[in-house]
Amino acid sequence: MSAYNMGYIVGVLAGILFGVVVLWAIFKWTKKDHKVKCEYDERQAIVRGNGFKIAFFVVCIANFVYGALGVNSDLFPVTTETAFFLIAIIGIIVQIVYCIWNDAYFSLNEQKSRVLIAFLALGFINAFFGVKNILSGDAFTGGKLNGHCMNLVVGLMFVIIFAALLIRKLVPVKSEEDEE
Repeated sequence: MSAYNMGYIVGVLAGILFGVVVLWAIFKWTKKDHKVKCEYDERQAIVRGNGFKIAFFVVCIANFVYGALGVNSDLFPVTTETAFFLIAIIGIIVQIVYCIWNDAYFSLNEQKSRVLIAFLALGFINAFFGVKNILSGDAFTGGKLNGHCMNLVVGLMFVIIFAALLIRKLVPVKSEEDEE
């Protein structure tokens, strides 16, 4: 293993460790009881399970389509590693938006305003570094988007989640009584 590869691996591991620590701090900060674990009622747990199922099938279909059409072709202007990360992000967005739309996203012990602040901060920070990487050219390898575009993708994910939360707040909820 060359020194470059070892340095890259150490850098990735340090980045993952930093991300885990930041997520842990955000989870504690956003909870009313300062616990890391989210608490959901039975209905929310069922809806969240359905969201995971839907997201799983979306990821499976997207992987199949990419495998059938995209690997080793110029059809998708992204590297293979980037494509799989993008597919994972699509699954995450599907699950979260489904839960938001079915009122099962926020846990019973969460402070919604703090979650929104965290989303905006994470979105802006990631978008900033993503745009920086795009403008510097670091996000391209051989004309294809590489892993350095992921900050922009994660920033866009947070914008989509924030927009879904905002739209859900603005759209009136139909209750079973309204349907009768």
